[in-house]
Amino acid sequence: TGACFMASSALVLLVLIHLIFHVATQTCNSFPYPKFVDSLPIPRKLSSSTCYTLEVSRIIQKLHRDLPPTALWGFGGSSPGPTFEIHSGIKTQISYVNNLPEEPLLPTEPLMDEDQSQTDIVIHLHGGVTPSRSDGFPSLLVPRGNKQVSVYPNKQPAGTLWYHAHPESLTRVHLYAGLLGFYFIRDQVEKDLDLPKDRYEIPLVISDKALNYTTGELIYPYTFIEEFFGDVFTVNQKIFPYVDVEPRLYRFRILNACNARYLNLTLSNSQPFHQIGADVGFLPFTVSLSVVNLGPGERADILIDFTNYSNQNVILLNTLFSFDEGECVIPEILQFRVSATATSTESTTIPTNILQYNKPTIAQTQRLITLSEVQAIKPNGENQTASLLAGLRYRDPIAIFMKLGTVEIWDLINLTNDTHVIHLHLFHFFLEWRAFFAVDAYLATGQIIYVSPLIPPDPNEIGIKDSIKAYPSSVTRIIIPVKGYAGIYVYHCHMLEHEDWDMMRPFRVIY
Repeated sequence: TGACFMASSALVLLVLIHLIFHVATQTCNSFPYPKFVDSLPIPRKLSSSTCYTLEVSRIIQKLHRDLPPTALWGFGGSSPGPTFEIHSGIKTQISYVNNLPEEPLLPTEPLMDEDQSQTDIVIHLHGGVTPSRSDGFPSLLVPRGNKQVSVYPNKQPAGTLWYHAHPESLTRVHLYAGLLGFYFIRDQVEKDLDLPKDRYEIPLVISDKALNYTTGELIYPYTFIEEFFGDVFTVNQKIFPYVDVEPRLYRFRILNACNARYLNLTLSNSQPFHQIGADVGFLPFTVSLSVVNLGPGERADILIDFTNYSNQNVILLNTLFSFDEGECVIPEILQFRVSATATSTESTTIPTNILQYNKPTIAQTQRLITLSEVQAIKPNGENQTASLLAGLRYRDPIAIFMKLGTVEIWDLINLTNDTHVIHLHLFHFFLEWRAFFAVDAYLATGQIIYVSPLIPPDPNEIGIKDSIKAYPSSVTRIIIPVKGYAGIYVYHCHMLEHEDWDMMRPFRVIY
């Protein structure tokens, strides 16, 4: 009870901080057409092979009934791309073939090299324990007419992974254009839980978009901005869709695929979510929540029980007091239309205890990673605020060497007024605690003076993670078992404009 109280108190404080600095004060009202008139599309599944080829190409999709078709980039002819369902331990090979046209979909100013092609691709399996050569290192660009061949061992537990574009300095526009898809790993633990499956397990890719409502075209600025926010939500690339559900238990795999917008999810009828998993695995136990907060790149595996809501409509909302740094809040996302009766008698349950983890208690190395801002020069000679990790830019020499078989503690010291979502490639880690500190004193003396108690993880943060929110004026401590493969990887902020403008750093894993 004490831990829950402290976490709740911390959340209140964090809300106040964001109200002071960034939280939007108005609702987005620009969408001129009716909401909830398009059925939610469900990406097709791929599970029958171990060797796949995905074409990366320009596609045309209808995002809303009343809009003209929209040009996107997609995998295998759609966006989101197909959902992979892979059993743990079964190796897969995916060839990503770059068949994009010569002209970029969303031209944007260069941030690294004036002559960088904006149609070169790199694909990363987010959450994958993957050899370096297959991980999708941002600088290993694949030109048009070529392919990236990645081999994924899948030696990891069941989890909600996703694959997406990851090219150096262009991730923000490639992902916004549609280059992403789910990748579910299955195992026996999941099977034994008797969770909803097949049509009762629904993937939800949530992102915010800006569109020209006359032509249907996506809008993204040519000139670099520090954070991008749209004014409509898409779910699986439909604007404000609905989904027909039965009065029974459902499982939803939710991804925040926004460039920079945080989601604060709740249901219009105030019923709870039952969260069973986070980024890359199950939680130790089910957590019942009225609100689920997700930063960009984070995932939630949740159950919703519609049993008592026959013939009702329930709205998935993004509440006003979210950690939302945009110009306006988008309050509605998706409508659930609950039918009169259930057609399936399949037995499903909300589990209680799920999976225990052995979190390390001793570390061999501790690192202090500052999150800071500086003024940097863009290729066009203009100054632009850049966010940095450990005071270094992306192309500076590697400064972190991690030894396989050891354990590291990283203290993420956030000196900025932004909440950053820090994602580590290759590794799954544990959140140990957060605490607020005096930033001015640190900048003057280099000493961390805490102004709050150590705040333990919220119950839905206790499992393994690959991405973590680092709040303003706080230290976020994570514990990293150094497992996997030797090679060069990256860690970065998953607010995509931050990532593209230098808030990404390489590290090397050694034997």
